[in-house]
Amino acid sequence: MNRQIAILSKSHKLKKQQEQTCKRQMYEAAVFLKSCKLMDHVTEVLCW
Repeated sequence: MNRQIAILSKSHKLKKQQEQTCKRQMYEAAVFLKSCKLMDHVTEVLCW
């Protein structure tokens, strides 16, 4: 019985880690996109 609970909590922890990793990746992607847009803006300003 306890072993089943241990396996369940382990998979729950893994799921949590995956969610956090996913959120972090989404955040990093958003930051990256923002910096890209910023760079586009800068190049537009410089190239005009």
